[in-house]
Amino acid sequence: MNRHTDFKPITLSDKAWMQSLFELSGYQAVEYNFDYCYIWQEALECRVARLDDLLLLKAGGPEPAYMFPPGRGDLSAALDLLCDDAVMDGQPMRLFAVLPDQMRQLEQLRPGFFDFAAMRQDFDYIYEAEKLIHLPGGHLHSKRNHIHRFKENYPDWRYEPISAGNIEEVKAMYQDWLTLNAERIAGSPWDETVAVGFALNDFAQLDMVGGLIRADGRIMAFSVGSRLNADTYMIHLEKAYGDIQGAYAIINQEFAAHNCRDYRFINREDDLGLPGLRKAKLSYHPFGLLEKYIASQKLSAC
Repeated sequence: MNRHTDFKPITLSDKAWMQSLFELSGYQAVEYNFDYCYIWQEALECRVARLDDLLLLKAGGPEPAYMFPPGRGDLSAALDLLCDDAVMDGQPMRLFAVLPDQMRQLEQLRPGFFDFAAMRQDFDYIYEAEKLIHLPGGHLHSKRNHIHRFKENYPDWRYEPISAGNIEEVKAMYQDWLTLNAERIAGSPWDETVAVGFALNDFAQLDMVGGLIRADGRIMAFSVGSRLNADTYMIHLEKAYGDIQGAYAIINQEFAAHNCRDYRFINREDDLGLPGLRKAKLSYHPFGLLEKYIASQKLSAC
């Protein structure tokens, strides 16, 4: 008998068990992180459930898609539950952010059941931490120049960790940034304001770390990140005043230098298919792009 799974909204009380199951899998994609799921849950309409030591996550409202279940356990049973849930919604079963290794597992468990489509706009940009810290070589010369110019223009600049003492200033800077970028944001397919609100309002309860650049007595840029797995750190948020030369470049470098030295890689998320964002991310010459796919049911029933 088909049945709905008891999915529920994500709360801070879910942090321990969800993160422990993400850690068991050790996936490098940004979706496999509690902080990411928590801050984006409203925008993505995320809900969660647990099947023993497997995490089940459903997103997407009336046309849902499911996360490939992280953790350890009976993956076939988990897929059966997700398939039943999709049937009850009258929708085909779909899995989002499917990684290449996960595709192979799905084909082994359900041969011929899924169609797979690459989602280039969702590919994560993976960088070597040492290169973002030191910016070596001629291909990153322009980044070093931008940082040098920033330091020349603002000799009193300094890096500060985000803390209870300056978090309200960070919120105010973000609101100012929103005002200055209102026209550009209006054309974006992705509303991040709610996610940023979750991140900054619940900052102390999450496992995220933040840093900012202060110059002339005000915040010029800030960044927020957290551990993704044993060798990869991820960046959740990064904002700077675009009209200040080097502001983005210096927060990128300084945040990595202060927080990512113990990691081999930094995941700076995807580009949403936005040409400007894609150009900016490619200009740092990533180590590689982490491919992600949509797996869609191609059979009439589960």
